[in-house]
Amino acid sequence: MEREVFEKIRKAKSWDKLILDVTELGFNLFPAVEDVFAVNFKTRRMFFLGDSGHYFPFLVERLGLPPDNLLPKKYVHPADQHIH
Repeated sequence: MEREVFEKIRKAKSWDKLILDVTELGFNLFPAVEDVFAVNFKTRRMFFLGDSGHYFPFLVERLGLPPDNLLPKKYVHPADQHIH
């Protein structure tokens, strides 16, 4: 399963396409500190997008920053972080 997911991550031409492909394979995406975390609750599989062989800064270089709801904390300006 990871091989198929990682292949789609490496081939994605946009964040929209990456998100669509990964979610179609049953994974939910969540921001982490320095990466985006993918979790399939049904199969209990999880990984960071950077584990695909394209570490996260390379994904950002290639695709730009991810949508705000997936932006890792490292990339959020401290003034934009809200205390809950």
